[in-house]
This record gives sequence, C-alpha cells and structure tokens, in this order.
Amino acid sequence: MASGRKSRKRALWHPAFWGAWALVFLLWLFSFLPMGLKQRFGRWLGRLLSRKMRSRARVADANLAACMPDLDEATRRQLVEDAFVASARGVLESVHAWWRDMTPYCESASVYGTEHLEEAKRRGKGVLLIGGHYSIFDFAPIQESFGEHPEQDAKVWNGFIEATVREQPDQYLWLHKRFKSRPEGAAAIY
Repeated sequence: MASGRKSRKRALWHPAFWGAWALVFLLWLFSFLPMGLKQRFGRWLGRLLSRKMRSRARVADANLAACMPDLDEATRRQLVEDAFVASARGVLESVHAWWRDMTPYCESASVYGTEHLEEAKRRGKGVLLIGGHYSIFDFAPIQESFGEHPEQDAKVWNGFIEATVREQPDQYLWLHKRFKSRPEGAAAIY
C-alpha cells in the first residue's frame, strides 16, 4: 500500500454512514406518497434545484446551446428548468419503483414493436436491442443486421436519438457534461 496504512472496512452501521442511511430512510418515506404528490413535489424540487445548482444549470444551458442553437435564450432557460424538474420527478419515480408495488403501472404500460422480435425469433435470427436512457423514459429501436455497417448504424442510431430528444427535450439528461473532449481546434463548451 502506498500510504503505509492498512485499510479497514467499516460496518454499515458506523456513524460515518448515518447521513447516507438518513437519506435512504427519507427516500423510503417519500415512496409512500401518492404518485400525484410525488409529481408536484418533483416539480417544486426541480425548480428549486435549477436555481440552487447554478453550475449544473450552466452545463445544461451550454449543452442546449451546442445541440439546439436555434433556441432563443428564454426558451433555453425554460428548458433547463424543465430538465431539472424531469430529473427530480425521475428520482421520485425511481424511489416508487424501488419500494412500492409497480403492478398497476406495468399493467397499463404499452410496448410497441414486439412483432419484430417475434418475427426474428421465428426466422432463427438474433436481434440486438439498443436502448437510450433519458431521464425517465427508455427507448429501444429495433434494427436488424446491426453491426454489419458501423458507419450506417451510427447514423441511424444517432438520428433516432436526436429525433427522440427533439420530441421531448426536457427528458434528456442535459445536466451532464456531454462534450468534455472536443475535436482539435474546436472551442471548449464548458
């Protein structure tokens, strides 16, 4: 060991972890709230965080300016706030999924395109499902013969992602630094 000290594992009930346990307990309590109340609280929390987490809001604004340069400043500012709201709601929906019964939601969910999977199975062909996880929605286009033409695959996949993001731009995780590395000579975004 470089430091010369032995590392020791702390028990999960060690006081160093009490803050994390308090957060888990708070999230567990939130899971009991009705979904409508979670949505309203998520809206309030997202708006609050968009004002308090200024550096993350600047990252989201820079991402939007780079990806959607046609948006005016007021629209971009609203979209940044909406992205915070969607993320906060997504966390509360995840808490619900962790600790509450999801059966009613699963029963009302719609899945489209399964006939393509069944057809591929019938023909004895494999299908590669690629999904994009945004803040609270998951999407997976089905594309046969994926991998045979990498450049074409990238165009199709990127086009799908862009079209999906443009449909519901607040659902995309704009809060992350997407453009840390840039082509040589390109200006930094952050």
